[in-house]
Amino acid sequence: MTGKRLFLNFFALVLLLAALPALALAQDKPPTDASVQTPEAQTPSATDDDTPATAPLLQCGIPTGGVIGSAGDVDYYRIETYGLRPSMVSIKAWEVGSPLDAVLTLYGPDGTTVVARQDDFDARDPRLHWTPQTNASLPGPHDKDSLYYVKVANFSGGGGSAYTYSITYHVYPVYVGMTASGTVGGGSYEKGDILLADYNCQTGSTSWEMFFDASAAGVTGNVRDFAVLNGDPSVASQHGYILMSLDKQTIPGLGTVVANDLVAFQVNDVGADDTSGSFHRIFDGSDVGLTTKGEQIDGLTIFDNALMLSTSGKGSVMNATFANEDILVFNPSQLGTTTSGSWALHFDGSNVGLGAVDTQGIHLKLSESDGAQFLYVTFDKTIQIGGTTVTPRDSQRCWIRTVGLNNTSCDWLGLQFFGSVQGLPATAVFDGYDEGGSQWWPAAFSNLPK
Repeated sequence: MTGKRLFLNFFALVLLLAALPALALAQDKPPTDASVQTPEAQTPSATDDDTPATAPLLQCGIPTGGVIGSAGDVDYYRIETYGLRPSMVSIKAWEVGSPLDAVLTLYGPDGTTVVARQDDFDARDPRLHWTPQTNASLPGPHDKDSLYYVKVANFSGGGGSAYTYSITYHVYPVYVGMTASGTVGGGSYEKGDILLADYNCQTGSTSWEMFFDASAAGVTGNVRDFAVLNGDPSVASQHGYILMSLDKQTIPGLGTVVANDLVAFQVNDVGADDTSGSFHRIFDGSDVGLTTKGEQIDGLTIFDNALMLSTSGKGSVMNATFANEDILVFNPSQLGTTTSGSWALHFDGSNVGLGAVDTQGIHLKLSESDGAQFLYVTFDKTIQIGGTTVTPRDSQRCWIRTVGLNNTSCDWLGLQFFGSVQGLPATAVFDGYDEGGSQWWPAAFSNLPK
C-alpha cells in the first residue's frame, strides 16, 4: 500500500473548465478564482475572529493558520462562494501533533443558523462538506452569491498556545472509485478504493489522494458507488459516514453482504493505509424487492430524506419497472437489517437518450430556492449526449426538468469532470462518483451511532 501514500499534484486545464456551457443557468459556476491575484494567507489572532461579525475571509486553496488560545475560545471565518458550488473545509491539527480535537460548525449568512457540523473524520480532524445555496448578494469581481461562516472550536473546550491548526477551504472536491486498478498522479489505486480529486483554485492544479483505502478497511471486493455524508448536525458528537453499495463479499463485523444491499461505514480515519471505522447494515434490498442480479445497486445518491438508486440491469419493485439507465427513489420508513419503504421511478433514462448505457456513479444537487435538481452521472461506455462525448472516466450534468416514467426530460449541461484533463488513464472507468455535501439523517437512520 505504500504506493498509495501520497498522490502528486499535476496541473489541470482550468480554462477548459471555465468554458463549460450553461453553468450560469445551474449556478454551478466554473472555477475561475485561479485568475485572481493570490491574497496573503491570514493568520488571525485569538481575539480578532471570535464572532461572525469579525470573521476574516477564508480564501479557497490557501491553508490558514489559527490557534484556540484559551479555554472556551472559538475562531470564525467567512466564506464567500457561488450557489451549488461543491465545497469542503478541512482541518489539520490532531494528525500533525496538535492536542486540538477540532469541531467545525457551518452557519448560514445570519451567523446563527446551523447548516452542518462535523467532528471526527480524518481521525480527530474534521472535514465538513456542503453544497452552498444562493443566499446573499455579495459585491466583488465575481459577484458571488453565497455567504457562510465556519466556526472552529475544541471538542473538550480546552485551549492554549499549543492548540494550533491549519484550516483550508476547498472547492470542487470530487470523490471517485474505479472498476479496476490503475495509477494517477504518480500513485496507485485498486478496485474498491475511493480517491479524492482536490482542485486548488489558487494554483489551478489538482492533487489526488487516497481517501478510502479498501484493503485497510477490510474490503476485498469492489465498492460500486457511494455517498460521502456529514455528521448529524443535531447532536454534539458527529462522525462522518460513507454509504456504500458493495459487490458480494465478507465485511468485518457484518459477514456476507450482497450488491442488492447498502452498508454505512462510520469513519474513524481516512487515507492510505490509515482507513478505519465500522460497518453497519443500513438497507436490506431483499426486504423491499431487490433480489435478482439485474436489481443489484450500482448507483447511489441522496435526495432529501430519500435514496436515489440505479441498478445494473432490469427489474421491478412494487409498481415500478426499470432498467439500468433508470434511477429509482426509495422513501424509507425503516432502515437497517429490517428495511421498509416505498418506491417510485424518478428518472427514465430512455427518455433522455440513455437507453444504450448503464448509469453507474450518480450524484444529485438540489437548489433550495427553486427546487431545481442537477444530476451528475457516469456511464459504463462512451456515449454522445447533449452534443458532448462522455467517456467512462467523465461525469455529465443534467438539469432535470420533469421526472417519472415516460415523462423524464433534462437539459444536458456538458461535462462536470474531465477524466483526461485530470490525468486519468484512458482505460479508467468510474464505478462511483460523489461531490460530498450530502446530509441524510431521516428518522429511519437514527439507529446508527453518531
